[in-house]
Amino acid sequence: FEDAKINRIVVTGKFFDTKEFCLDELEQDKDNYYVYKTVDRNYFNSIWVKDKIKYEIGKEMKAPEIDIDENKLCGAGLNVGTLNWCLAYNQEKILMVEIPKEDNVIVIPKNSDGKFRVKRLKIIRELKL
Repeated sequence: FEDAKINRIVVTGKFFDTKEFCLDELEQDKDNYYVYKTVDRNYFNSIWVKDKIKYEIGKEMKAPEIDIDENKLCGAGLNVGTLNWCLAYNQEKILMVEIPKEDNVIVIPKNSDGKFRVKRLKIIRELKL
């Protein structure tokens, strides 16, 4: 399963997790996918990561590297997820992010429960919970 506009996408098939979400089912327009990121009250990523990243509204971000091994549930890159995943693992805030379909790498791990990683994204807005 590949989208011609994406430089590289690593997936295990059209449906790639137990909840059967796929890229086609994500909110999207012709240029971008729209997904979510959970952050702490200061807009930093996971408490389990040693190198914290601040996710600021309006900021375009690019990971210095991305792990393309779909056997790893968590790896280098900018980790994002479906809204259901972010609600389940919410740290305090949930941000909507835009993932460009062109000039990007999107890695959906085998057996993902809604989390995946990308090379590039832009923070759009904070959801009101």
